[in-house]
Order: sequence, then structure tokens, then C-alpha cells
Amino acid sequence: GAHGVVHKVKSRVDKDVYVIKEIRLSNLKPKRRKNVAQEVLLLRRLHHPNIIQYYTSFVENHALHIVMEFADAGDLYHELRRRRHEERAMSEKKVWHYFSQCCSALWYLHKENIIHRDIKSMNVFLTKAGEVKLGDLGVSRLVDEDHAAQMSRVGTPMYFAPELVKRESYDFKVDAWALGCLVY
Repeated sequence: GAHGVVHKVKSRVDKDVYVIKEIRLSNLKPKRRKNVAQEVLLLRRLHHPNIIQYYTSFVENHALHIVMEFADAGDLYHELRRRRHEERAMSEKKVWHYFSQCCSALWYLHKENIIHRDIKSMNVFLTKAGEVKLGDLGVSRLVDEDHAAQMSRVGTPMYFAPELVKRESYDFKVDAWALGCLVY
């Protein structure tokens, strides 16, 4: 991403494979540091089978390291690119299978008052077991009590809901719009 690097690592303790997201803190402005801290706090409280699992975090050499679950089949973006190159469409059954798992993850996030704000194929991770894992909650935000907020416009423009384009206040519906764009 813009402020971090992701490493695939193997634990010396349990021999499992994990991902470490490394974010250099020395280069960050105070507002971005606050957002990074909020990302860790959000990740820490989430436990759902269709969301990349957070394990721990630590600071070392002026960088925050976030240890997370590794999705062993990559991301949906690269899966779609590979299929396009091979001229092999994804079956409708698989599309709906992936969609239902993304819906489950979003339902959970929204129940926790969290808007993802960056649903796109690069943030949908896949496992060899056929599971979908929604990830990269770096721009996600906790919603206040009235479930609508004047928040910054973040995410990927191709997936922006109309209210984001118009710079209006928005709520959970922006995630539903982005998921619809992804399925399309």
C-alpha cells in the first residue's frame, strides 16, 4: 500500500505461514499515525471466518508490524486477471459463492459499526479451501451513533457510491455499492 509493505513469513515456533504488514512510522504524519493505530484497534476486535484474522502487532526499528492470517490462494484481483489471460470465465456458482462470503463479512463488519470503505478485488483474499477473506481494513472506520458521518473520501474511485462522488455524508451503503460493483 501507500504506507506499508507486506511480507509472507513462516513462524519458527509453529511453522505456520503468516503475513506481516510493516508500516514505517517515521515517515507518517500525525493524522496517518492515528489512522494506523485505529486500524490495529479495529483488527484486534474482529473475529469472523471471512475476514483476515489479526494475531498480534509490535513496533520494531521504527515500524509497526501487524501479524495476520495468510490467504494461500492470493487475491481475487490476480485470480480474475489469470482467468482473463487464460480466457476462462469464472462460473456463476463460484461468483455467488464468493459473493455470499463477502456479504457475510460485510454483515459482521456493519453489525460491529464498521464501514470497510475499500471493497475491491485486491482486498478480497482467497484460500485453497475455497474461502473468501475480506482484508485490508486500513481505511475502515467506526461509525458514530447516527450511522451517518461526514467522512473523508477514501477508497478506489471505480467503486465509489454516488454519495461519495457527490461528496455527501455516507453510511454502510457505500460498502454494499462497492460489493455490487465487484460482483458486476
